[in-house]
Amino acid sequence: MFEQMNTELEELKQGICRYDKIESMLKSLREQLKVFEARGAEFQKELDKEQSDVENLNKKSLTAIFYMVLGSKEEQMQKERQEVLAAQLKLNDIIKQMEDTKYQISKL
Repeated sequence: MFEQMNTELEELKQGICRYDKIESMLKSLREQLKVFEARGAEFQKELDKEQSDVENLNKKSLTAIFYMVLGSKEEQMQKERQEVLAAQLKLNDIIKQMEDTKYQISKL
């Protein structure tokens, strides 16, 4: 009888240890997710800004006229498009990291 109680007590202790470990992992993943979400918001702002820059060059804005006069509008447009692409890649990467973290949280 005591042996059975000791076995059950040991199983309960192990269960508590597993629970504590999982709780710690969940806490860490939730904190990591918050960081990713903040970075994602920053990357989204960056992407919006870069897309706005491209749109401004396409319009008949003062900046577009300035680059046309200098003869470097196409170069500037290419540079802005590369910046849009870079911002989009960073945003896609952070979104993937957020999805992975959410999946790990759901598994735990």
